[in-house]
Amino acid sequence: MGKEYPHAGHRERLREKFRTGGEQALTETEFLELMLFFSVPRVDTRPMAEKLMEAFGSLDGVLAATTEELRGFASLNGSTEALFEVIRCLTERTVRRMRDFDFRDEEFVREYLPTQFAGYKKERALLFYLDSDGSLLCRQTAMSSEENAVQLTLRAVVETAKKAGASALVVAHNHPNGRAVPSGADLAATAKMKEELAKDGLLLLEHYIVAGDTCVPMLKNGLLL
Repeated sequence: MGKEYPHAGHRERLREKFRTGGEQALTETEFLELMLFFSVPRVDTRPMAEKLMEAFGSLDGVLAATTEELRGFASLNGSTEALFEVIRCLTERTVRRMRDFDFRDEEFVREYLPTQFAGYKKERALLFYLDSDGSLLCRQTAMSSEENAVQLTLRAVVETAKKAGASALVVAHNHPNGRAVPSGADLAATAKMKEELAKDGLLLLEHYIVAGDTCVPMLKNGLLL
């Protein structure tokens, strides 16, 4: 019988953490570490993930790195480069397909959004960056609703919008308790986001609350007034 390698238990714990909690249960570094399991066998991938995060600043930055940039890391192999390339291709394919969708179409959005939160037991937010025609340029996931984290997220939202050339956003977050009713914090955060985005010429088209199959638009329903 072969000898079990020393990191097997850690890998299984991280896989289980992801299986039970989804992406919101992992930090970006843990998510990258988990991805590396598929291309780097029988090795502790945590140090690799930490070095990549330090070099490129975020998981998105790592995945956007060129093959030449990745080859500067001696610990990475050809399989890892190929894995990242496959992920990039799949992501771009999904975005291209979603560009055919009009996020100004409320009927479409209210049918689409519940599918994006199905099975999530913790709150998360999705941000959709749109061009002037309502077509998707890119999307982003945010996990925290703490006041300080929201302020940081707003700065990041503006930077992402500028980089993508977006002119408007649709935002959605889920209520795992099953009630699509905005809290006081939801109302305050939405009003602040609308105000801050407007300062940079960006329009918040809508902020939806999703609970199960229910999708409630906060702005259209006048909930900020």
